[in-house]
Amino acid sequence: MKQKTYNIPAITKFQQKYQTNKAKPQQLKIASINTQRGTAIYGNWKMNPSTVEEAVALSHDIMLKLDPYFKTKPATAEVGICPPSGLMTIVNGMLLDSRAAKPVQIGAQNIHHEKKGAFTGEMSASLVKSLGASCVIIGHSERRGGQSAYESNKQINQKLNLAIDSKLLPIFCIGETLKEKELGKKYDILATQLFEGLKGLKEKIKSGNEMIIAYEPVWAIGTGKTATSKDAQDTIFYIRRFLSHLIGIEKALKIRIQYGGSMNEKNAMELLSQPDIDGGLIGGASLKAPEFSKIVQAADVKQKIHQDEKAATEAIKQFNLIQANALERLQKAKISRSRFYDTTEAMLKDLKAKKQLQQPTQIEIKPRASV
Repeated sequence: MKQKTYNIPAITKFQQKYQTNKAKPQQLKIASINTQRGTAIYGNWKMNPSTVEEAVALSHDIMLKLDPYFKTKPATAEVGICPPSGLMTIVNGMLLDSRAAKPVQIGAQNIHHEKKGAFTGEMSASLVKSLGASCVIIGHSERRGGQSAYESNKQINQKLNLAIDSKLLPIFCIGETLKEKELGKKYDILATQLFEGLKGLKEKIKSGNEMIIAYEPVWAIGTGKTATSKDAQDTIFYIRRFLSHLIGIEKALKIRIQYGGSMNEKNAMELLSQPDIDGGLIGGASLKAPEFSKIVQAADVKQKIHQDEKAATEAIKQFNLIQANALERLQKAKISRSRFYDTTEAMLKDLKAKKQLQQPTQIEIKPRASV
């Protein structure tokens, strides 16, 4: 069953607005660079591992790799793991028992769009929450595209509403297939998924921290193919632009947007160094403790780059301020000098006038003519 796409008036208006006004995207880029959002690295274990014993061993290995790093260096990334629902309690217990320097969040891979009812094999948001989860993946392509279930944008919208109401952090996945990309429909697909997925959520998203968006190009998931860092940045910036139209610029600048197409230890640093990429939703690499740990450590690069850019921006601001103050002083000096000259000239005129009044009248005596 194909996903429906169509032209939406609001999208057309948005695209026209930014095509006619080239300054606004640039202003948004600058604002995005100067907005500190923090980085979020979440592991999506999907239907892995196969046994409880393997899950325990993997959780233990991940914490063993992360804990020394958390202790020696203040971690900048928010870290979480989303195991299969049957392993959530076990994995959460392992994460809590590890006594790590920084807690690792536990998340679910799905919730049902209804609060409760006769839905065999499903999990409610309240049950997920009671199992210790703080977040939930919603709208993953493997559930949208019919691999395990076909989920419509309307159902995804209901799930997002329910997750926020239940105080769960939704990781809202969007992305295009290879065919859609080749047909030039990528931005139409992303716009439709965002428009329909976020319908009615503008008021619930108060600050931008209520949600994470994960851009996952379907053609890159589990294939080993990855979008170039430039393509990933350009696409995620488009998503941020579109969000600014849907929910407002301030909220759009605060929402963290992850990249989720085969991020691994080799490409993580390059991807995370991009200004609009705020983390990763990690698939296969999250099942290997050493690799997942290196991706988390690569998130520090994002923080450092942001700090450097912030420092550079501040330095430019200070320079401009000093320059402005210097120009202001120079202008005041010019005005003062001009006033001084005007005053001096007036005083000289006044003095000259007074001098002329004080001078005695000179009478010219001519010699008498001889007779």
